[in-house]
Amino acid sequence: MAMEQLELARRSAVDAQAELTRVNQRLNSANRELEFLSLYDSLTALPNRSLFRDRLQHEIGQAKRECAGLALLIVDIDRFHEVNDTLGDEAGDQLLIATATRLNAISNLARAVGRMSGDEFALLLRAGALPAPLT
Repeated sequence: MAMEQLELARRSAVDAQAELTRVNQRLNSANRELEFLSLYDSLTALPNRSLFRDRLQHEIGQAKRECAGLALLIVDIDRFHEVNDTLGDEAGDQLLIATATRLNAISNLARAVGRMSGDEFALLLRAGALPAPLT
């Protein structure tokens, strides 16, 4: 009788440990998702204003130490609201995603790329980062 109770307690402990492991995995996954959402734009997956600001501060400090220049480019999509109003929010979202994709394509030239707000993006470049045809 005591052995049966001991085996039952052991099984309960194993089951509880397995459930705790599953709950811990779900919590870790939720924490990773929350961290991503706090630092990145959910639509474009670009760094958001907060993360971009952190990167900007870091790059400013580094540029000061190295006596290097920086350029901050702000890209605003002209008449974006007309796209949303005439073609709908989905078309506007697709335009934002396409813009983010294009900015990411040249991100090897930039120190940081981010989405600042609705239709506004920012790129941070080091002096001399652009090839001659783009300057």
